[in-house]
Amino acid sequence: MKRLILMLIVLSLVAPMAIAGEPIKKPKAPKRENLDMTGCQLWGDVAIAKFYDYYADEKGGWELFCTSVYTFTEWGDVESFEFYNQHGERTCIRKHIYDEQGRTTETHIEWEDMSDTTYTTYTYDGAAITTYQGGTIVTERYNDYGDVVYCHTYSRETNTAETEEYIYHYDGENKVFCEYIINGEPVRRTIYGYDQVGNPIYEYRYFTTDEQPDLKFVYRNDKRGNSVEEIWYHRGDVESQRYTNKYDKQGNVIEMISYPEGRSTPDRKTVTEITYR
Repeated sequence: MKRLILMLIVLSLVAPMAIAGEPIKKPKAPKRENLDMTGCQLWGDVAIAKFYDYYADEKGGWELFCTSVYTFTEWGDVESFEFYNQHGERTCIRKHIYDEQGRTTETHIEWEDMSDTTYTTYTYDGAAITTYQGGTIVTERYNDYGDVVYCHTYSRETNTAETEEYIYHYDGENKVFCEYIINGEPVRRTIYGYDQVGNPIYEYRYFTTDEQPDLKFVYRNDKRGNSVEEIWYHRGDVESQRYTNKYDKQGNVIEMISYPEGRSTPDRKTVTEITYR
């Protein structure tokens, strides 16, 4: 079923726009188990995705910092993750085990420079997922939109617990407001904005006592709903980070360049190589 959904999404992406020149709404990318890179969403029947992270050197060139390699099952879930340092040496590999329903039951991280292996197990109870890793137990509960509404973290080592709650408001399928609460105390609220067809164009984050946003994310989209530029503002309108993105025909980011603190010279780049089935 996952494979069928992915193929339908690909067909919708390559279909011609209904009205030339007008933006179209980009649908949500399918959720992929344990793809834990911030902001990374992959479209289509992806077999392998390689992420090359570069830092700018003093001469204006690019120096490879690390490489991440993901392989996917035919159902679209992560099968393994490998991390390589700047010398091309693999430092760890993470493998995933799924049940018959396609849910993650175990992940194993094997470290190259030591004999230790990190194990994480998952159990499911309706819309709740409990994660066990070492002495830490995390239980998360999700709503019908797929957003987490409750998270409880308990540490056996320190015998401490923390509870996080999320309160959302939606306009149709679009999330327009979120309040973040820790141990019963409101901490932060977030407001989301969209263009006329529902593509994200901004995200404002406020601390509870502030009237002005502490952090703003502003997105500039192309006609296909792809975010080609993302600007972060800190404490008002002070630009702290800017990202430019390039996409392939499937709608996946293949190059992201980072510009710090309003500068015109980039400091970091991520290049993605994607192999489709």
